[in-house]
Amino acid sequence: YNLVEASFGLNIMKQLRLNTGTTEWWDKEADYRALKGIVVNGFSRADERAVRRMLSVMSPRDVSFLASSISRATFLKNSDVEVVVAAIMDRLRYLLTPGNEVGVPLRDRAAEYIAPTMEHLVRCGRNRRKDKYLDCSWVAIWLCKTVYSRSIQQIVSINRSLGHLGYSDLNYHKIWVNFYLDRLDSLSKSDITMIKDTFNKLKLHDEDIGRDLFWRLGLRFQQCVVNTSAARFYGNRVNRRIRRIG
Repeated sequence: YNLVEASFGLNIMKQLRLNTGTTEWWDKEADYRALKGIVVNGFSRADERAVRRMLSVMSPRDVSFLASSISRATFLKNSDVEVVVAAIMDRLRYLLTPGNEVGVPLRDRAAEYIAPTMEHLVRCGRNRRKDKYLDCSWVAIWLCKTVYSRSIQQIVSINRSLGHLGYSDLNYHKIWVNFYLDRLDSLSKSDITMIKDTFNKLKLHDEDIGRDLFWRLGLRFQQCVVNTSAARFYGNRVNRRIRRIG
């Protein structure tokens, strides 16, 4: 297998929970370790030029799968992680920059995959903060330019990843306060949790962003909990009423 195929296999096995256990005809755990070894060995002691050459032919989906595999590769050295993470971000930047030899469909797919890819990159290596060698300012600029083409879930996820990766421009993060408040009804419980995590990571408190945000986020979170509980309760009642007889 090459790196792309191994990364794809790792993610499929993880999603289907086929990464542990054995049967009479399949040692799933051994195959999972073998695929993981291909990914780890492919980037161990790899020079920056070789890594960028491998990434230059990968699609946005392949890049995202690779980032997911690297995030679970606990045996990679920090020096190898720095090379791979920087190369992945540069590949995304190339795919998302107008004027490069990238078609519109491919650029749209890159825009869809950037949020999960950045979430994987946050988990890469021992240190989440990667601002010493990673420049994420272009992501902030790109997101501001395409904000009305992105879903609220993508925006929340990308901003959280930016905060964890070390992009701590407080003026940038403050501009999203009113944006979130205007779209409060579109936020889910996980969105609210990520927003709070972002501002807590940046150490932005009520004095910095106003007391209204956290208070209204708390009310919205309670509303989501009530709605979920009500739907579950009435759903169970409906299921009991229309059960099959005979």
